[in-house]
Amino acid sequence: MNRIFTTAVSRMTLIYVALLSAVCIIFSSFIYTTASSEIDRTSRRQVSGFRTGFGSFIINENDSEQLRQAEAAEAKRHLRVTLFLVNSIVIGGGAFVCYFLAKRTLQPIEESVNAQERFTSDASHELRTPLASMKTEIEVALRDKNLTKDDALQLLESNLEEVNALHLITENLLHLARHKELMETKQIDMPKLIKSIEKKYNQKFKIADMKFEIDNKTTKLISNQGVIQQLITILLDNAIKHAGKGTKVILKIHKKGSNLHINVIDSGVGLNDEALEKIFDRFYKADESRTASRSSGHGLGLSIAKQLVGALQGQIGVNHGPSGKGLDFYIVVPVM
Repeated sequence: MNRIFTTAVSRMTLIYVALLSAVCIIFSSFIYTTASSEIDRTSRRQVSGFRTGFGSFIINENDSEQLRQAEAAEAKRHLRVTLFLVNSIVIGGGAFVCYFLAKRTLQPIEESVNAQERFTSDASHELRTPLASMKTEIEVALRDKNLTKDDALQLLESNLEEVNALHLITENLLHLARHKELMETKQIDMPKLIKSIEKKYNQKFKIADMKFEIDNKTTKLISNQGVIQQLITILLDNAIKHAGKGTKVILKIHKKGSNLHINVIDSGVGLNDEALEKIFDRFYKADESRTASRSSGHGLGLSIAKQLVGALQGQIGVNHGPSGKGLDFYIVVPVM
């Protein structure tokens, strides 16, 4: 918890404690006033009863009044001590409860602000890189008096690659911002969907030996087709990106109960446990020595997948491959 939220929690705790103290004081004052009046009435009735029963020659009026006042004062003192102890316990214990409630109330805001700050910082860093590259190339070209047509074309091609990178980053950022708007459901023809995905990856079969295993139970199901297709595409892209020649990539889809299970398994070099814990973080990129391509993306694909699966109220995770090599990404989402 950073300093700003620590201060905010402390202030909110003080407000809660102040309200609790005010309530305790009001109730204690009411109880003390009511009880004091009842003590005075009770003591007067007792003295009056003694006088009636024993007569004034036995009980002196002044002595009885002093005795009554002394007993009433002692009873009130006990009442004040009791109320003080009770209020101290209530306010003291309430302070801990108030701190817990204040911290819990502000925790979602703190997490949101921290995520926003981290996201802004990471996004700025990722956007700065292609922009800086374009700026440097253009400045160098403008200073070159002997710039040829071929050099200019090469510069434009390089700048176009950077523009495409910026376009990809912004598209991914939009997906992260708008994933909650993509939750409309309808019937999905899974074989048709897989056939379209398979067609899309025909050119990538040269990189990885791909295999599709689809359960017959998934022929017709109700979910969001666009999201399901994007999730499969993200996992396949990630597997192919980290795959080398001869690497096998297997897509398994089956339905169990009311859940759709999607597994993408590759036989690549895999990742260590530390990297697996961070693999779904925004902008996280594994060591390039573990990837088949140096242009391994911007670390947003798996983060988008996590967001989409969360919007579907499902689960996403990754394990080491069955043989200890490669990775096994799994997605479990509820369907109808």
